[in-house]
Amino acid sequence: MSESEKEGTVADPDPHQIRSNSSLHALRSLTAYWMVAALVALLAILYHQMPGSQGFPLDDGYISLHSAQVLHWGKDPNFPGVPALAGITNAPYTLLLWALLFVLAPLNALQAASWLGILCYALGLVALCRAFRLPWPAVLAVVALGATAGKVSYHLLNGVETGMALGITAWIFALTKWNTTWSRRAAAFLCGLAPFLRPELAALSTLVLSNMIWQEYFKEKSLARTARNCLPLLLLAMAAAAPWFLWYGVNTGVPIPQSIEAKRVFFAEGCAPNTFRWHVVSSAVSAFMGNIGFLVISLVFLVRNSLGKCALAFVGLFFFAYYERLPGALFHNWGRYSYLLLPIVLLGMLFGLRDRAQLIRVSAYSLLALSCLQTAVSFPDHWRHFLHDRDSYTQALSSVSEWSNHNLPPNSTLLIHDAGYISYATKFRMVDLVGLKTPSSIEFNRKYTYGTCGISRALAVGEIARSAKPDYLVVVEDWNHIFQITGSLAVLGWHMEQVFGSESYSVYRLTPPAVDHLAEIP
Repeated sequence: MSESEKEGTVADPDPHQIRSNSSLHALRSLTAYWMVAALVALLAILYHQMPGSQGFPLDDGYISLHSAQVLHWGKDPNFPGVPALAGITNAPYTLLLWALLFVLAPLNALQAASWLGILCYALGLVALCRAFRLPWPAVLAVVALGATAGKVSYHLLNGVETGMALGITAWIFALTKWNTTWSRRAAAFLCGLAPFLRPELAALSTLVLSNMIWQEYFKEKSLARTARNCLPLLLLAMAAAAPWFLWYGVNTGVPIPQSIEAKRVFFAEGCAPNTFRWHVVSSAVSAFMGNIGFLVISLVFLVRNSLGKCALAFVGLFFFAYYERLPGALFHNWGRYSYLLLPIVLLGMLFGLRDRAQLIRVSAYSLLALSCLQTAVSFPDHWRHFLHDRDSYTQALSSVSEWSNHNLPPNSTLLIHDAGYISYATKFRMVDLVGLKTPSSIEFNRKYTYGTCGISRALAVGEIARSAKPDYLVVVEDWNHIFQITGSLAVLGWHMEQVFGSESYSVYRLTPPAVDHLAEIP
């Protein structure tokens, strides 16, 4: 019995047999990629012609855009002395934006980067389907599901690296499944690159590489031959990771991004009681499963294959990491972090469609049809939600930025906590409460906010303000309600006068306290 049959999937042809296929079969394989690429290009053109297409429903993408601009300028006018990669976890995506800015206007570059991510993802799904040798109707269904299930369309067009991260995950699975010498090496290279698009993918890369080494040992039955054959895989992974470690180290002084640490100590959820964290994570999991619907059942098909088991292990590690460090982030931006798991769900579907047991194959095809039907029904509502958020958020961001440009003195210092659009659209000096773009804020939040599990967040806000001496506070009303930013400053003696207000944002003129309240705190 072949290894693939032992693991529950239909036996694949030998790699030598694959290479000897007819030129007509190879042409058909390439045609699939070209057709999907042409479809993505057509959708990008049509979307670009829609009103409001240069807007985005999140602030985060503008942080990457601003960092790419700083790489061009050589210095940051908004955060003097702060390196370009501060606040960035997606260095390859930022580098892509930097390249696009040579030929495109900033917002067009951000839109183009999003669509290039979608293209990477769509072609990765085609590659994954081809690795499983699925018939054309199933390929189309899987690619369509990957682009429309739940709120994934919202996240593919949100201006951040989501599409590229989903794409690199799909390509890793596809190249690993092909299981030729070159594909395994290409997969290893992508495993080294993936964590610099999304840090969570470090765990998936480790699991996939470990699985490849185990499969090699299972075949060779020799540690020496396994080490010799797998050494190139490890070297390629390290070669892919090394430039990004070096770039972060040279640019920021630390070889890994500090963004996650900044959020961890500001939100201070990792120190909350276990019951609270479990409730948040379980609720987020339920919300994600509810959004993608019946498709989530595909995960059960992963248990009959070693690669599938590695993918399932990553799902567990993914949610455990958020449970330990930042459970509430699973709800941020309509659960965008959880959608990193969508290629794993689709991988389960493909294993079901190619299982050697007829009953499982029939069940998988039935589930595929049911998922497509459910997604077709729910997609219009998700799309309308995206358009509403994109347009309303863009309007809110542009309003507060334009007002600030026209009404605030040019030499003003702003205290902010949403660091993206306002740093892209204005040239005021700014101080970031969270610490993404002002690294010194991380230490204040670690000492006062995380050190007291959020109880003394007011002291962190006050210390940051005292150090920065801001003239104005720009605050998102939702954040202000949750974290009591203005209330914290008022308690510490700051006088605030609202000079701009909207449904989403407010701007306050700040006057420091006559007596330094923090000086009395030991």
